[in-house]
Amino acid sequence: VAALVAARPREGGLLLKLGDNKIGEPGARALCAAAVDRLRALFLDNNHLQNDAARHVAKLLRADARLEHLCLDKNAVGDDGVREIAQAVRANAASRLAQLELNANLFAKKGVHALRELVSSEASTLERVTADGRLGDFEAIVVGATHAAAVAAHGDGRNLSADALEAPSRKQRKVSRKTGI
Repeated sequence: VAALVAARPREGGLLLKLGDNKIGEPGARALCAAAVDRLRALFLDNNHLQNDAARHVAKLLRADARLEHLCLDKNAVGDDGVREIAQAVRANAASRLAQLELNANLFAKKGVHALRELVSSEASTLERVTADGRLGDFEAIVVGATHAAAVAAHGDGRNLSADALEAPSRKQRKVSRKTGI
């Protein structure tokens, strides 16, 4: 798959769905090295990806100016992996990443903190971040290019506090929880 992606022209952008393929760290390394500026969306859900694979995804995000949607749901990404991904997106001024999905992973407080910092970044192009880790759910919907939105974090009795980041107006923020509230 990595060779096919590398052979694609850099224009246009490809939607690549590789969920449920157990690609692991070696597959993530090869794919991410080949994918820079060739993909519009990348779905790597349920691929047994851990922090080592997340580091390769972070390298892709640091260099990529085309990727708009990244799905890493149902993996085993912990705090360190989430932190590296968030830092990579923040470090790439040319990033177009609008949607980031990290549901059903293993991160906890440090990962949630990294996501909050990412969402609050003035340069963020993110419109939606969804994630749930060991401590509960994290969902943020960022409107347009505004740097502030809302963050909701809840869990199963071990709740993180739901700190809403400053937002210019109610119209520019929307807070929702997976429970539908």
